[in-house]
This record gives sequence, structure tokens and C-alpha cells, in this order.
Amino acid sequence: MIDFIKIKYTDTGYVLPISSIDFKSGFNHNTGELDETVKGNYFDFNIERWASGRTIITGSIHKYFNRNDFNGNDFTALNFQTSVINLKNEIHLVPDLCKLENVEIGVNIQTEFNPNLLLENLLFHRTKEFNKPIAGAYYMQSKKENYIIKIYNKSAQNNRVLRRLESELKGSKITPTERAQKHSLAQLIKDELKPNTLRFEIKFLKMEVLNQMGIITLADLCKPEFFQHFKEMLMMEFDEVYFYDYTTDNLKMRTPEQIKFKDYRNPNYWKSLDRKDKYYHKKRFADLTLKYSQNIKGKVSELIGDKMEELTAKSLDIFPDILAPHQTTKFRQIPHSYIGVKCPNNSNDLAVINEGVNAPENNTYCKVTGLNISMQKKGSLYLCSTGLKFYKKNDPDIFRKLYVKYLSDKMKTRPIEKQIYYIAHNIRNTKTNPYHNTRNNRVKFEQRNYNQYQLQIVWDF
Repeated sequence: MIDFIKIKYTDTGYVLPISSIDFKSGFNHNTGELDETVKGNYFDFNIERWASGRTIITGSIHKYFNRNDFNGNDFTALNFQTSVINLKNEIHLVPDLCKLENVEIGVNIQTEFNPNLLLENLLFHRTKEFNKPIAGAYYMQSKKENYIIKIYNKSAQNNRVLRRLESELKGSKITPTERAQKHSLAQLIKDELKPNTLRFEIKFLKMEVLNQMGIITLADLCKPEFFQHFKEMLMMEFDEVYFYDYTTDNLKMRTPEQIKFKDYRNPNYWKSLDRKDKYYHKKRFADLTLKYSQNIKGKVSELIGDKMEELTAKSLDIFPDILAPHQTTKFRQIPHSYIGVKCPNNSNDLAVINEGVNAPENNTYCKVTGLNISMQKKGSLYLCSTGLKFYKKNDPDIFRKLYVKYLSDKMKTRPIEKQIYYIAHNIRNTKTNPYHNTRNNRVKFEQRNYNQYQLQIVWDF
């Protein structure tokens, strides 16, 4: 879930854990003196300390948890929270004093196909093309000003590492300590790496978006209220990834469609389009792909959502005071939408109620709609894709009203899988989105995306 982090430690009086880490000073060849900066490494975390007291910590908290240079397995919310506690206990980093400067969130999924079939056919993310930053690397990225989208073939990447390790272990020019470390890593890869592992990742270069959500420090990252946001971020950003679906059957297309689809497969074609034309052709490309393929994008998106649900199923709901000693951990109340609807006079379990109105004190009811969600995973708080599919099949009238209320016009042209995703997304955001739900921003958001009075519909059950 969380991987690379860059931290600025705000306590300039931080005492370096010299009993646990071998810190070294650099040598300045220009002056012939030792640098005042000291550096050390602790299970993939690089710690750099300046004479001024400034301390920067960078590294993969996933690799730290594994105690090895490997992040190709699952890393749950509980694993992450446990790792944060361990950092406090082992090298005395107080999470509330760890100000985040970079964060990576990502997920490893297992596909039914070789991930290279997706990587080799990537076109662009939003408006920015994908490229391979390192020749021979098993990943592609699309870099923006504030963040980078990365997609990896983790199986291929780590199998190459495994082959190198096995070759080195056959040699005699490594020390016993190095041999033990290499053997440990090789065994971990053999035990944990699964076939066809694809990793989808967002690396935040700037913290503006996360700061707006209320994520400032390492302690904030541990709050379960944000885990669902990470799932939504990953799914929304993957929805903006465009690639040629290798299962597309071009022979079933009409001749004009074949001609246009040939253009769509060409990365240079997209570079020639202005913003308006690109929006139109992105939609047409998506429609043709959905019509003539096995919908690999939809399947991968579903895998991402399911895996994030699995990774965040268990967590510490009330994180201990170890996060911020001498003070109570503060959890920010997230406001709900100020736009209300009339509440139907109906006590039926399937009665949709106002946003912000408390549902029955039972976790089998959605906190926003009041609908029964007992068909969903235990502990669910909001109506999600599973519940929406249930209502679509078993109570179409309920689904129709949810469709009308929670889906904007521009999303109604999307495939049904995407419609269900966005309905669930908008239901949850009614209660939890800390940016859109401030009064002014929420009003602007709703004015952009919904018709007048759409969100004031009376639910006449």
C-alpha cells in the first residue's frame, strides 16, 4: 500500500541511534576535511543529518517491513502501522514529528496475463505519454509536475534479481555476511513472489493533494480514515491510463473503425491532438476497445480495487499514543455535503435517507444512503460496487434511483462497470471527501458535475 517515503524530521534535537546504526561522515576532497553531514542506513532507510540538526529520512517502508530489498509481495495497512510503531521503538522516530515530503502509494496484483502485454502497449496517462526511464527496466512511467504514475512487471523485475543472486552465491568472492544477506533475499523472493505480478503506483513529488486531505505527517498516514481514499486514488488514476488492449479483435471492426483504431494505437497520433479533440478520441478509443476486446482495463481495475480492500481489511482503528507522546492523537472531523434531500417516510431497510443522517446503529447499513449492505464485506461502512451490483440485479428500482442521484451526466456514457464504480465513489465522497466537502468547494464541484436540482431529488419510496 505505502512504499517509498521521504521524511523531514521536525525535531532538530533528534539524537541519532548510533547504537543501532553505523553512521559515517563524508570526506570533502576540496577542503581535505570531513563533511559535517553524517549518513547511515537502517533496513533500506537512509538517514542523513546535517550540523544544523536538519534530518532527512528516505526509503521504502515496505522493504523495511520485509527487512530486505524486496517489495514484490503484499503490504497491508496493518503491516504499515506496525512498521511505523517499530520505527518509533527501534530508532526513536516519533511519527507525529515525521513531516512527509514524498510518498508512494501502490498495489501489487496478479493478472491472468503477462504484465509485459500491458506495459509494451501503454500510450499515455491523462495527457502525458508513458516512457521507459531506464533501458531494460521492467517498468514504465508517466511523469507530471506533482506526481508520477508508475507501472511495473514485478515478477520479471524480481526474477532477474533472483538470477543475479543465484549466480553470485555460486561464487567465492563474497564474505560470509554478504552470503547470508544474499541468501536471505533470494529465499524471500522465492517464497513471496507470485507469477504475473503487476504493480501500479502513484509517487507524489509534491504534497499539496495529500496535505489538502489532512495528511501531513507519518502519523496521519496511519489513520484508517484515509485508506479508502488511497484505493479511490489508485482506481481513478488507473482509469486515466490508456493502452492498446492485446485482446482486441480488429477483424470484427467495420473498415472505418479499423482505420481509426490503427491511429489510436500510434502514440504519435495522440501528440498531434489539441485538448478538445483528445477528449473526444479518448472516449471513442475506450468505446471501441470495450466493444471489441475482453476489457483488460476493467479487469485490472477490479483487481486493484479488490486488492486494496484486502490490504486495508484489518487495521488499528484507534492508533496508540505512541504516535505522538504527551498528546492525544487528533482525528479531524470530515464535514458532509451541505446539500440536503427530503427524507422518505419509510422504515424499510432499503429506504434511502439523507446524506449526513445517521443510519441505524448497525454496520450492515450504509452511512450515507441507509441501504442494507449486509451482502458486502463485514465491516463495510458505505454502499460499494458489490452492493450496487446486488441492487441492480435484485431491485432495479433502487439502483435506478441511485443512478439518477449519484451519477453525473458525463459519466452516464461510460460502461456499466465504470458507472457502478463512480456511483460508489460519489456515495462515499458525500461523507468522507475532505476536499470537495468543504462548503465552497463542494458547491463548485456539484455545479460542475451535476444538473440543477439533481441532488435535491425526493426519494418517494
